[in-house]
Amino acid sequence: MQDRTAEITSELDGDPHMPALFPELFALSAAGRAADARAVATPLRPLRRDRLWLFLTGIRALLAIALDDRERAESAYQALLPFAARPAGADTVLITLWPVAQILGDPARYLGIPGAQAHYKHALAIAEHAHVEPWREAAIRRLD
Repeated sequence: MQDRTAEITSELDGDPHMPALFPELFALSAAGRAADARAVATPLRPLRRDRLWLFLTGIRALLAIALDDRERAESAYQALLPFAARPAGADTVLITLWPVAQILGDPARYLGIPGAQAHYKHALAIAEHAHVEPWREAAIRRLD
């Protein structure tokens, strides 16, 4: 939520629930080495539909943008659309990003899909209703 992805990648490395390369790809992308990240990215595969699916699909959407991978971004965007009102990761009971609506705005903007601002406004409404200030701030940053 705070755009500090590189700081948490070592914590994710080795987590049995995290697809093997996600931490490495985020670390490379956050370090400005997107070309290196693209070179080691594995082909797009379905994620297991378990309690981490929504969280990991949200991560996949953000990672797709960092990798400049339109296919991954489109796939994640379409998969996330029905879950716009839910917090990504709430099913894990351990870690939550922000509302899926917030995540949806980024690939919509990246892919040139109309409605990115509507996603951010939806995320802002969710944040205000839930009284979660970091979510609110993230939505406002994207609306500016």
